[in-house]
Amino acid sequence: MVNREGFIIAISYNKLWKMLIDKGMSKTEVIRKAGISTNAMAHLGKNEDVRIAVLVKICVALDCTMNDIWRSYLIKRRRTAMVDTKKEQERDELHRAIWAIADELRGAVDG
Repeated sequence: MVNREGFIIAISYNKLWKMLIDKGMSKTEVIRKAGISTNAMAHLGKNEDVRIAVLVKICVALDCTMNDIWRSYLIKRRRTAMVDTKKEQERDELHRAIWAIADELRGAVDG
């Protein structure tokens, strides 16, 4: 997720994995106890977005709060977006110049 200031809001579920280790539970046990899909667990394993309902089910199953299982933080976006935009502008200018030359040649041949 990207906010207006150009920061990426990243999520880490490392707190969840630590809690599972502390409780001696496997991911499979959490899937069964919380009633979540293996797909949702796979997304958690990759620190990807999941539905709030999935997090709530896990919290109920583990008797904890959401703050106990995840952490969010801001990462400053790289300037690649600006570089890509500049490249696109340069490419557009080059295309316009090429078409202008092509139009001139067509006019010289036709006329």
